[in-house]
Amino acid sequence: MITGILLASLGLEEGHLSGAFLLTAMILGLCSLFFRSYGEETGLDRRYGSGMLLCLAAGALIFTHTWLAYDVGEEVLARDRKPETVTGVVCSGSTREDHQQYVLLCDLPSGRKKVLCNDYRESAELPEPGDVLTVRGELRLPSERRNPGCFDYRRYLKSKGILYTLSVKNCGRKEPDSRPVYVVLRALGRKRQDFISLFDPGDTGGLIRGAVFGDRTGLSEDVYREFKGNGTAHILAVSGLHVGFLLSVLQRLTKGHRATAAILLMTLTLIGYGFLTAWNVPTVRAVMIALMALYSRPAGRRFDMTSAVAASAMIQLGIQPYQLFQAGFLLSYLAIAGLAFLSEPLSHFIGRTLAGLLSLQIAIIPYMIESFNHWNPCSLLINIPVVFLASVMIPAAVIGFAVFLIAGGLPLWVTGWISEMFEWEIRLNHLLYGQGDLDHLVLSPDAGVVIALLAAVFFLSSETVRILLLRRSFRTAAGVFLMLMLPVMVYGSFFRNEFRDDEIVFVVVGQGDCTHIRAGSLDVLIDGGGSTFYNVGEQVLLPYLLKNGAPDVDLACVTHLHTDHYLGICQLAEEYPVGAVGIPSEYRRSVRDLQKGAGTKDAKPGSGLLMLPDEIRFFEPGERITLTEDVYIKPIWPVAGRDREISADDPNENNMVYMIHYKGVRIMVTGDLLEADELEMLDYYAGTDTLKCDVLKVAHHGSKSSSCEAFLDAAAPSVAVIQAGENNLYGHPHRVTLEKLEDRGILICRTDQSGAVGLDIRRGGIVIDRVIPS
Repeated sequence: MITGILLASLGLEEGHLSGAFLLTAMILGLCSLFFRSYGEETGLDRRYGSGMLLCLAAGALIFTHTWLAYDVGEEVLARDRKPETVTGVVCSGSTREDHQQYVLLCDLPSGRKKVLCNDYRESAELPEPGDVLTVRGELRLPSERRNPGCFDYRRYLKSKGILYTLSVKNCGRKEPDSRPVYVVLRALGRKRQDFISLFDPGDTGGLIRGAVFGDRTGLSEDVYREFKGNGTAHILAVSGLHVGFLLSVLQRLTKGHRATAAILLMTLTLIGYGFLTAWNVPTVRAVMIALMALYSRPAGRRFDMTSAVAASAMIQLGIQPYQLFQAGFLLSYLAIAGLAFLSEPLSHFIGRTLAGLLSLQIAIIPYMIESFNHWNPCSLLINIPVVFLASVMIPAAVIGFAVFLIAGGLPLWVTGWISEMFEWEIRLNHLLYGQGDLDHLVLSPDAGVVIALLAAVFFLSSETVRILLLRRSFRTAAGVFLMLMLPVMVYGSFFRNEFRDDEIVFVVVGQGDCTHIRAGSLDVLIDGGGSTFYNVGEQVLLPYLLKNGAPDVDLACVTHLHTDHYLGICQLAEEYPVGAVGIPSEYRRSVRDLQKGAGTKDAKPGSGLLMLPDEIRFFEPGERITLTEDVYIKPIWPVAGRDREISADDPNENNMVYMIHYKGVRIMVTGDLLEADELEMLDYYAGTDTLKCDVLKVAHHGSKSSSCEAFLDAAAPSVAVIQAGENNLYGHPHRVTLEKLEDRGILICRTDQSGAVGLDIRRGGIVIDRVIPS
């Protein structure tokens, strides 16, 4: 079962459901073959094998039914008229930096679904669980992943059971839902908030909220970055440490009492703690495993950790299959799988305490690198003091909360003592983080390699393999290993990132342009987007490059110095190696003036030019920028002969046009070229084929002020790529521009609809890849 989780976790797409069916069938077939061939030798009888096959089949059916329910919901919303007003009961809520966010359970045309509401109204108050709200606003499907390998917001919300989002315009309240579950949630929620309010509302209170209740919304980004950089962020999630401590305390308190009463008390306590933590993924896992351990003795069964882990995962995925794509789910189960499989073998060499820490790190590090592109080689050593202190402060806070529930308050010295321990944890973590020099950015490895590595490690450290090796049944062990790895290898084809083979990628950077060129070992950008509302370099370009195998940017070319074209490159240069930036030579004087004025009171806001690398190349018109023997870039506009310098805030017609020559294929990147310059180019290059291209990056995001008919006829592209932001305010691309392209039979690829567009240049032509298939 652990193997099945690993297989599905790192790349299964909604469009690959048929592949999931095939894989399920293969696993069932291999299980059947295993029990026929090796059942007796491994000590497993046929009844056990039949029961396991039955559970697998039932789990696959439940999983598929729930999965399809989400896809049907998407189709209904896409097909039917979206309701303007929805009514539902509040499940949970939190306060964000600039708005309130809460989840409503609503009756919609597609059935009963969860809706994430974002309320930016200044007078908005955070509703409590059980409140019934009538909310007016636009119901929408969340945004899908736009760049290959990067964050998929729609899939993330599905992993939490949320299918739609809604931006609140106004809201009305009705009488709260009186069902017992909501009454309990409201009461516990108020108690939890009252307890947290006893402490400093800053990072100390945020850490208490995260470490005790699994909710890190109150923790600042800087402190969370340090925990993540040290590899200690796992203490911010409710884990087996919390639940194990609760069970040990309860066992001591109930010692000598009747077993039935003691077990019932423990069960109710665990369920209550689950409600306090809003039943987040680690809590559900820990509580289910604890209950299995609790009831195994009365049931006359031996408790087995790996079986309990597999069963809890199967139950959670049957209820909510999209949890496969939730980092909390995967980290939680990988950590517990590491403890279950690896701690026993390692304990013979380094002792149980260190073996537990090391086994957890071995299990989660490959996934952390693949998903978050961070790795701290000293995280194991850093975890020792941090986890040791956590093992004292978390139980102290849990006891304090229990006393608070019973007595209605806490002595001041107790709250001060608990607060001091959590402050020490923050200081210790900050000290060990230093300047972040040990936290390295790393490229994402191939997900198939990560899956195969973890599956192999778990298999080779399992009890079954150890028994087979002790019996010297090497052929049996090898046969079982091959049966395990076969579906792993087959599955690799379902989630391969085809964009890693593309020579040209038009990257989604919102309302802006960015073209990524791969030429041998070189990575080159033309433009990098940019926005005054968020950091495109850090939040968009950096994840894209790390996920798609670019260790650095050797050269970043700029068409012109407008924010939506160059600012992202400046921001990227602060976080990532950028070898040189190429700027049209006409900007030489204005760039120097801006650099001199940057940092003064007269500096232009948002210019960002001080963030550029030291090496700035000023491209001359007609210059050949050689990347490899058969790949080069040539600026074709403006041409030599202009005798004036260009100001950085001059209009768009002064931008540079680049022609990429890639093994005989020509791609024209036009920036924000306007019709006046298009006509000048036609006159200048009349009688030549300089403007002929195979792929045209349509100018100015598809605006009607560009792409005149004569220019399109001269360029005669087969493919036109339009880079525009999803639901942008400018109405790009314009209907007139689209009609011109359609009338000429040009294939149109729009990043606002298809996400990133990749060009796989082959001898027989160009293969086009899209993140969102059209």
